[in-house]
Order: sequence, then C-alpha cells, then structure tokens
Amino acid sequence: MEGDSSTMRILDMNEEDTYDKEKIGILQKYSVYFQWCWWKRPPRVTALFLGSYVLLLAVIIGLSVHFNNRHYYAETMLQTSYKNLTKEKDQLKKNIEWLKSKIKVNLALNGVAVQSSPYGGVQASNAIDGERTSHYYSGSCTHTQEDTNPWWRVDLGDVYRVTTVMITNRKDCCAERLNGAELRIGNSLENNGTTNSRCAVISHIPAGETKAFQCKDMEGRYVVVVIPGRAEWLTLCEVEVYGSHAVSLALNGVAAQSSLYGNHKASDAIDGDRTSHYDSGSCTQTKKDTNPWWRVDLKGLYRVRTVSLTNRGDCCPERLDGAEIRIGNSLENNGINNPRCAVISHIPAGETKAFQCNEMEGRYVVVVIPGRAEWLTLCEVEVYGSHAVNLALNGVAAQSSLYGNHKASDAIDGDRTSHYDSGSCTHTQKDTNPWWRVDLGDVYRVRTVSLTNRGDCCPERLDGAEIRIGNSLENNGINNPRCAVISNIPAGETHYFQCNEMEGRYVVVVIPGRAEFLTLCEVEVYGSPAVNLALNGVAAQSSLYGNRNASDAIDGDRTSHYHSGSCTHTQKDTNPWWRVDLRDEYRVRSVSLTNRGDCCPERLDGAEIRIGNSLENNGINNTRCAVISNIPAGETHYFQCNEMEGRYVVVVIPGRAEFLTLCEVEIYGSPPVNLALKGKAAQSSSPFQNGRAFKAIDGDRDSHYDSGSCTQTKKDTNPWWRVDLKGLYRVRSVSLTNRGDCCPERLDGAEIRIGNSLENNGINNSRCAVISHIPAGETHYFQCNEMEGRYVVVVIPGREEFLTLCEVEVYGSPTVNLALNGVAAQSSLYGNRNASDAIDGDRTSHYGSCTHTQKDTNPWWRVDLRDEYRVRTVSLTNRGDCCPERLDGAEIRIGNSLENNGINNTRCAVISHIPAGETHYFQCNEMEGRYVVVVIPGRAEWLTLCEVEIYGSPKGKPML
Repeated sequence: MEGDSSTMRILDMNEEDTYDKEKIGILQKYSVYFQWCWWKRPPRVTALFLGSYVLLLAVIIGLSVHFNNRHYYAETMLQTSYKNLTKEKDQLKKNIEWLKSKIKVNLALNGVAVQSSPYGGVQASNAIDGERTSHYYSGSCTHTQEDTNPWWRVDLGDVYRVTTVMITNRKDCCAERLNGAELRIGNSLENNGTTNSRCAVISHIPAGETKAFQCKDMEGRYVVVVIPGRAEWLTLCEVEVYGSHAVSLALNGVAAQSSLYGNHKASDAIDGDRTSHYDSGSCTQTKKDTNPWWRVDLKGLYRVRTVSLTNRGDCCPERLDGAEIRIGNSLENNGINNPRCAVISHIPAGETKAFQCNEMEGRYVVVVIPGRAEWLTLCEVEVYGSHAVNLALNGVAAQSSLYGNHKASDAIDGDRTSHYDSGSCTHTQKDTNPWWRVDLGDVYRVRTVSLTNRGDCCPERLDGAEIRIGNSLENNGINNPRCAVISNIPAGETHYFQCNEMEGRYVVVVIPGRAEFLTLCEVEVYGSPAVNLALNGVAAQSSLYGNRNASDAIDGDRTSHYHSGSCTHTQKDTNPWWRVDLRDEYRVRSVSLTNRGDCCPERLDGAEIRIGNSLENNGINNTRCAVISNIPAGETHYFQCNEMEGRYVVVVIPGRAEFLTLCEVEIYGSPPVNLALKGKAAQSSSPFQNGRAFKAIDGDRDSHYDSGSCTQTKKDTNPWWRVDLKGLYRVRSVSLTNRGDCCPERLDGAEIRIGNSLENNGINNSRCAVISHIPAGETHYFQCNEMEGRYVVVVIPGREEFLTLCEVEVYGSPTVNLALNGVAAQSSLYGNRNASDAIDGDRTSHYGSCTHTQKDTNPWWRVDLRDEYRVRTVSLTNRGDCCPERLDGAEIRIGNSLENNGINNTRCAVISHIPAGETHYFQCNEMEGRYVVVVIPGRAEWLTLCEVEIYGSPKGKPML
C-alpha cells in the first residue's frame, strides 16, 4: 500500500514508519555479519553458515509475508471503517440540514435595531433580545417618545425573503397604542424605511399577546414598525422575523462591460463577494470611457424587485454618482436604452445600497454612467426577483395553414431549438397574410412577447411581421391592436418586444401585405391576469323575470344556457337596462358580454354599453362606449372602451320594448390615478391636531372623525380647503367623502372650484360643482369636464360653518405643455444661456437652467408654437438664486405677427412680481396665436426665464 493512503492519513501514520524500519534493521544486522565473516571459516563451517543464512532468509521472508498479510487485513478493516464513517458523516450533515429547514430561525436576533427616539434608557434592541416578556418594567420592551409617526426598525444585515413577522404587545398598559401601526419591509432607508412596501396593518394586538403577520416572501433588509398619521408612544416587547436568504439572480448570470482596466473583469461584480477594497480583486473597473457601462445577462426573463450595488471602499466613491440602473430585454446600445429602474445619487465608500425596481421585467440589468467620461467600478451587483411566467405554455395555438407536420403548437412547447428539422418550429404554406395565434384562455395584461426565429434558413421571412394583441377573433385576430413590428430577427436568435400591458386573450403574429411562409420556433408571452372588476361589483336591472337576478351576470360563469341559472332576465321593458356598480371609479379598457346560447340571441342587437359616474336615468345618460350590432348565440364578444372613466357600467336596449338577458358581463381596467395623493393641502383654519388639512388626501375614506382621517376647520365665515396638485391638470372628476358619525348637512351648499389662481385663497377660480347633499359617510363624484387648474378648492360660501372632509380625490390627466415642441428665440445672448433653456421641461430656478439676455432696451424672449393655438394659460418660473425683481413689469403677448419681434401682438398679462424661484400662472382666456412673447418694456434690463409653459388647444378644435 502507498504511504499516502486515506487510512494512513486518518491514523497520522506511515507504512514505512510501522513496518519497513523493523525489517530493514534485521537485514542490515545479519547481512553485515555474513558479508565480513563467512570466507574466514572452514568449508564445512562455511557451508553450515551459508545454509543457516538461507534458512534465516527463508524465515525472514516468511515473517515478512505474515506481517504483510496482517497489514493488508488491518488496512482493509480501516478502509471499511473510514467509508462507514464518511457515510455516517454525510448522513449527519443531511440530518442537520433537514433539521435546519424545519427549525424557524428568528432573523432579528442577529440584527441591529434603532428607533425614532429613546424614552428613558429603553433601547430599540430590547425588541430583538429573544424575550417575549411583555411587562414594561421587566426591561425587555422598547419605548419611544410621543413622536409624530414613531418608528422602530431592524437591519437584518442582508436581504431576506420574509415569510412571517411576529409582534408581542405590551401587557401592563396601553395596548391600544399599537392600533393602526404598519409593518413595512424593503431595502430603502428613505424616510427611515417607512416608505418601504407594506406587509400588514396592525388593527389590534391584545395586551401581552403575540400576533403573527404573513408577509408572503417579501424581500428586504429592513423591517420597520411605524404608527403613521398621529403622535404616539411606540412600545414593542418583541419583534421576530422569519424567512430565508434571498438568492441573487446575478450569481448565475454572464457579465460584460464597456472596457477592461487591468484584470478587473466584469464577472468580479457577480462573484458573491462584497469586499470593497479594489486590490482585493473582487471589483470591476472600466477605462475612462464616455458613458461607461456594465451589464449582466440573467439568462432568462425575470421580474426584478431589487438591485443592490456595492461601491468601492478605498477610493473615489463619487465616480458612481449619477449612474443609472436599467432593466429590459434589449441589447440595443449595449442595453442602455432599456427602461430605467433608478438613478444613483450617491453611495458612500464601501457601502451597499438597494434600489427598488417594482418587478420590472427583463433579462438584462445594466449599470451605466451617462453623459460623461468616467471610470466605472462595481464591487458587487446583486439582483433579486423571480422568474416571469410564460403564459403561452398553457395556451392553444392555431395558424393559417399547415406545411408538413409542423403544427402551430410547436411554437409553445417551451423549446427554443431553432433548427427546422428538430421538430420544434411551426411552418405555414406560402399564404397571403399568413398568421399564427395563441389563445391564452383568458384576458391578460401582456407586458412582453418574445419570438425565436428559424436558425438554419431564411430568417428574412419574418421581416415586417406584426404582433397583435386583443380579444377579437375578427379576421382571425389580425384586426386586434398592434404591439410591435418585427424589423429583423437574426437566424436562431430570440428577440423581445414590449407591449406595455396591452390587454387581450389572443396574441397573433401575422406577416401582412405579401405571400410568405411563416415559421416560428418559439413564442413566449409574459404578463399578468387582467382583473375582472365586475366580480366585486353590485348589480341591478330594470325588472326581474322569474328568479333571474342581475347578479347572475357577474358570477364569473359564462355558461350560456338560460336554464343553467347563470343568466339574467328582465321583463319585456321599454328601454330595459342592466347595471353594475364597481364601487369606485375605474378607467375601463374593455367590456365583454356573453349572449344567451339556447335561444333568442337577436334580442341583444342594438344594445349599448354606457360608462360614467352618474345614476341619472339609471345611468343610461352616461357616455357610450359601444353599440352591440350582434353577438351570436352563446358567444362572448369584447368591446374596447379606451380607458373611459366611471363607477357604473350600464347595458341598455334603447328605443324599444325587449327582454334583456346577459349570461356574463366582464369589465377590465384599472383605478385612475388620484392626483390629490401627491398634492399639498391647506385650509382656512386648523383648530385640532386631528383635523389638519392633509387628512383629506391620505388615501383613507374612513368617515368617522375620531379615526383621525378627516379634516376640520373652525366655524369660519366662508371656510375653505385647498389642494395644490403641483402641476397643471385637466380635471375630469372630483370625489368627496362626507363625515359619517355626525353632521353631514354641514357640507350642503359647498362648492368645488378649480383653477390656477391663489387670489382669495383660490375661491375665485372657476366653479366645477355645487354640492346639494352627501349623506353621512358616503362618497359622491362630481364631473368637472376637464377643467384646467393646479388648485382644487372646496368652499362653503355665504355662511359661518365647520368644514369637514374625510377624503378628497381628484382624477384627471396632465395638460400638454405646447412650448415643449416649440422653437425659442431672444433679443440677445448672455454667455451660453440659450433661449431654448426656458422650454426644456425643467423648472430648476438656479441660473444654470435659465435663459439670459444682455442688458437690452426692451429685452424679449419668444417661442414659436409652429401652429396657431387657443392659449388658455401661460406659466413663468422666475430665477431663484438672484434678482427676481428684474422680471417686474414684464408683459406676456400672444398673436400671429412677428412685427417688432412679436412685441406688437395682443397682451395677455402684466407680471407685477414673481418671487424668487416660484412659478406663477397667467390666464389668457383662449387668446389665439402662434407666437408667445415675454418682453420687459420701457427700460434696459437683463431678461432671465427659467421655464415658460403654455397650455391650450389647436385653434381648429373645440375647447374641452
């Protein structure tokens, strides 16, 4: 046996040490003796000695064989024991891992805790000491001061997927203090971590009890408990966090970068090592490139929640300032053109900072420093998320024709093999307008479609193909809206196309306008189920026939046989109607109707779908989405409503007496954006801490005053409340939630006013609506017909009254700034401050983003809108760092003449004064013109404008 055998290593022995030395010693002793003495003896003696010598050798050899046999036996036994021990060791490891998987580890125990303030000597770490003792004086509970929005936070030290958080409340006092607290988890320390995603709201934890909250694998490094919206003491007797390590998707990716500096490869940023010292060899570095970039290919499509970057620790952390993280499926411009997840303002030396990407979908994650020459160094990039689900795998495919045995389903078999003979590609005949289609089985919001082209031949055949998505099978689905046009996909490659959450059940690939073979080696569809808003609605109808309730049309069952019990039915009414209340306002993209299948489908011919917020005439007066020409018996047809806004969806058969039967109504859309949530609120007075103005824009319709979510003024004369939307919007509707526990009549006669003026606290702006009455606790909507304004005001005019609002919601869309597409000029140029700097969309009021003329007499600035418009509003942003008085007395002029540089056009307004850095609006009352001019008449002055915005509509179009 060799001396380095595993058994010998275990015993720390050597065969030579154990056996060979003994044998060598005996041989050496006798061989020396016989070597020097045998020839000096008589022959008989010599013969005797020689015989004895041979006999001795035989004995020695025999002993050696005996010893060796014993050694081999011992070695075999040791080897067997070693193998048995190794097996037992491996089994023990498996058992330990199994036990670890079964034992929940409280991640918080190794964390670092902080809180908004200390009370006495009570530390934040008391809540992660492993002790659930709930008596405050036991010394195992935390306690803050009576802070506004008090918080407590634990840093877990790394990103985890949190399944459960357990909180133990104080037992000896004040359990109600924790009511309404929120549990937030994420990677951000912005606002002390309180802006991270919410896992749960704590309604109540009884005194001394421990309650578990399920967080469904939310990812984050920080777990925060915060009591929002009030001043309170925050006490926690124990916080336990359970979950598992989040795995960085980047570890299995392939990295690349714009250039190589030394031997600091792109892959060094995905080696799992956050060591931030450059010489450690774990950081990347490019040369000083213009727009340097680093990219990781995740090798598949993922929904990315978080990207974390570790900056260099020993030098130059500022180099990463202004870098951007981009995520997507395109390699165009090295992936830099993909959508942006985040801009990195600054990461201190050696630190790791996480950026939330809100489940952006993509295969490539790119870090780029745009707009300058720089070295790009990254010591670690971690990407957290989950696999995107290919919806096509469960679909049903069809195509225009069949070539050979290459079926439509070959493109949704999950195999991207691109060689035609592999049997994984589709093929049509040489059809005119050949098409392929997958039925996803239900309506989805499609974000991305990927196509894999044939690799062994003819990739140009797919050039010019279109991807279309929708709910219609008219013309084989080819008439559905278009997602993308395929310019070219190289042979065997997979390209991704962004569809921006287009809704549809059918995804179609068509080559329009020519005869061609259509071959697809794989089609993948990524998105999420569209939510049928009707399922949670409340249905009503004009009358009842038998027991066929209105709710039968929103039971989620498309069965079209009347006697199945899943269809509605009215009497033979004149103008029969059916209506669903969605319980809130939505932007409706599509409505689908399933007609009766066993009889009388023609009854639905000529029916109309109407959408809006009014119940006048049972909702029939709302805006029309579609007229139903015909739905064949038992079929489901979809109607596009183009994001019409409304709470009520109505189906009516106008102009005749008819039975109205609907077997299913489905409504797809999304909540409109409540513009007020990001606004700033004010009111005429604030006598109570609980009734401050911002309570009406906190997103909470709770109408009980003591809940802390309603405003209240003193009993003012003409009391008012106002929200500044921080930008100009076209307001479609405003909803108000009245107080529910008392005094709803106080709001009777209030007015809603919208505009850009703060004169008289905004009360002088145009009126949208007068509130006759809102019953206690209810929410009512008021249509404002796209009135333009920055300020929304609620005022009770003409009397002394308390004004209480439990929620104000404002819905609309940004107005279009006409100046952005204009061409600017000015009387002269000071330095490099061009006239175009005032129409760059940037209101920054520091001189670097502003225009500047010489000290001209009658200095002017002008924008050519390129066409004639009816101008409603012009806003000017004044310089903030110096000299705001220079703009005093300037005039705004609008018209079509360039005579005297446009100064002779009609005057819209005179600017008395705009404080430094502020933006003021000026009403121009639909003045018509192509040119908007700002001039300082009658004196020599520098003219500086930091932004000019112009709002209106084309002259030829009616005002909205």
